[in-house]
Amino acid sequence: MTESIGQFSDSNGQIAAVIGIVQDIAEQTNLLSLNSAIEASRAGEHGKGFAVVSQEVRKLAEQTKTSVTEIRKLISLSNQHTKQVLGHLESVSDAVRAGAAASESTTSSFRHVVGSIDKSNAIADHVRRQMDEVSVTVEENQHSTTEVASSAESLNRAAANA
Repeated sequence: MTESIGQFSDSNGQIAAVIGIVQDIAEQTNLLSLNSAIEASRAGEHGKGFAVVSQEVRKLAEQTKTSVTEIRKLISLSNQHTKQVLGHLESVSDAVRAGAAASESTTSSFRHVVGSIDKSNAIADHVRRQMDEVSVTVEENQHSTTEVASSAESLNRAAANA
């Protein structure tokens, strides 16, 4: 888009150059019509028709000058809009770059979170295995305690009977 706008701006510059040529031609035509009006007035009655033509040529030259001025204003306005669009494009480009950087940062953060979750899962699995081992040990101790208690009762009974 920036390249296309640059080409558009170049075209405006070329149009402005052509407008300058048209303005010069209008000014020369105006001078020629003025000179022909002077010559027509010198010719008297025979130059009246030529004076009318000269007056019409002068009007056309003035209209051309007015139109050229309007075209110059429009080109200037177009150039201002072009600069604004380029500024907006630069802002959009900056926003896209910032968005890409933020996206990369977010991706990195998610990767870190996933890594942390994986570590937490590994630790939880390890703790679960240890808890299973403790549970087995507690059951073995309970079984052993039950056997010791049973043996102690048997010994107490044997001692009481003896």
